[in-house]
Amino acid sequence: MGIVEEVGAAVNTVQAGQFVVAPFAKANGLLTLSQFASVESVEAVDKHTLKMTLKEVNGALLQTLAGRRAMFNSPKALAKWGKEINLHPTGTGPFEFVEWVPKDRITVKRFDGYWGSKPALEKI
Repeated sequence: MGIVEEVGAAVNTVQAGQFVVAPFAKANGLLTLSQFASVESVEAVDKHTLKMTLKEVNGALLQTLAGRRAMFNSPKALAKWGKEINLHPTGTGPFEFVEWVPKDRITVKRFDGYWGSKPALEKI
């Protein structure tokens, strides 16, 4: 069984490659674009492997990939929310985003499609 994202289908390596590409796709207009200027392409090699080809050496790339700037963004969610994706987070974790009221609250609910143990709390 594959991982299921909150906004849709199971995530496979090809989709994961699309997730990795999303932060530096110019069309998305995301603020992280400049962090990935040295990336030429990302491709799915097989079920468990993504290959990233660089235009030039980038000593900071590993740090960038390990941080928030490289978090996966669902292509489906990016298509729906565009530059406002930060206000509509998606993921593969045990909770699903419900609501964000700035300076007040963030509400999440148990994600029934989660692949692991179900959380005891229904809503936070």
